Amino acid sequence: MVAPRRPDIEGTRVAVVGGSIAGCATAIALDRVGCDVSVFERTRGALAERGAGIAIPIPLQAELITEDYLDPGYPSCPAQERQWLVDDDHDGFGRVLWTQPSPAVMNNWSDLWAGLRSRVDDDRYHDGRTVSSLRRTSDAVTVTFEDGSLVEADLVIGADGHRSVVRGPGHGAFEARFAGYVAWRLGIPEDAIVDPTPLRSVAPGTWFTICYPGGHAIIYWIPGREGTPAGAPKGRVLNFVIYGPAPDGLATDHPTGIPPGEVDPAMRAQFEAFVATWFPPWWSASIRRVAPGQLSLQPVYDGTTSSYVDGPIVLVGDAASLARPHTGSGATKALSDALALGRACRGHDTWSAALDEYDAERRVAGNELVALSRRMGHDMVEATPEWSAMDGTSLDAFTQATVAGRGLYFYGNASDP
Repeated sequence: MVAPRRPDIEGTRVAVVGGSIAGCATAIALDRVGCDVSVFERTRGALAERGAGIAIPIPLQAELITEDYLDPGYPSCPAQERQWLVDDDHDGFGRVLWTQPSPAVMNNWSDLWAGLRSRVDDDRYHDGRTVSSLRRTSDAVTVTFEDGSLVEADLVIGADGHRSVVRGPGHGAFEARFAGYVAWRLGIPEDAIVDPTPLRSVAPGTWFTICYPGGHAIIYWIPGREGTPAGAPKGRVLNFVIYGPAPDGLATDHPTGIPPGEVDPAMRAQFEAFVATWFPPWWSASIRRVAPGQLSLQPVYDGTTSSYVDGPIVLVGDAASLARPHTGSGATKALSDALALGRACRGHDTWSAALDEYDAERRVAGNELVALSRRMGHDMVEATPEWSAMDGTSLDAFTQATVAGRGLYFYGNASDP
């Protein structure tokens, strides 16, 4: 492996391409080992408006707080147990198949990002900067932006997601493969729930999985934000991720989604019909009251690379490997990549040694995570069991067989994706 032109770590000029969770966390890690870091984000001023739910393991949250990536009191919602439900009861909320110990920390994406972003100096964070190409020379990597401006760096970090422009042939072939199904996403502000009585009857820290043929839904509380979703007051939001078939008319040749407010009426009608068919009545009625501008659609993809490091170009987060969302590890993996890169730099004096360690650790972990997400997608969406015939014992055996012995915090085991 060819190291960056500057062999020693301290003083290295680093260009981080992508300024979301992966980019900010990596910038913090490299700044703390003495690098001269600049972050370039293509979006101008809109990242703080995101409000999706993000689950992370409790040990990872503790590490991020201990290492001063996040404030001790940042907003989050603790989760302790998970109810698995099916629609075959008579009270409208769903019959409980299993109450599973499942501790985790539920977050609003914007809170995680804001905590990380606050630790990147403003003069080092440049938004509205879209990278068009990279060119390696004997002395540096030249980063060219769409406006024609240039930046030279000794090391470039690709934190720009699964459609990365930084990732190159030296990282191995990467193809974002469509899984054949989608994830619908929405959030309901707590004070917009018409009848909250069923939710008040469960233990604090409970989250939910609704099971149906051809998929399942994950539902949990996250902190709200002023105006996110649109019109929501500050408070909790009930966050939904609903897996099911792709709606008619959805193009899946490019790995992109449909953001809130842009799902067309025909697709929304298909979504509402799907929910009415398979969800317990209380949940179905609550979901179908959601304003159209709050619904988004994520086609599910996955992909891997054969190397996270190609000389002076290093990948983190989804740019390096893309797992299906079932593992709840998108942000978790990005944060873990950044922490691992920081540890490798602290443990070595040269980039060659540090990046060898980083690649060996994170490439294996990332590719294993993709394989796990494919198994989970197969078992819990593509070839679902007869959910209503299962109980706690059989569901426990089913999920443990799916994760195949790997620790995963969604199933009561701490993990380090």
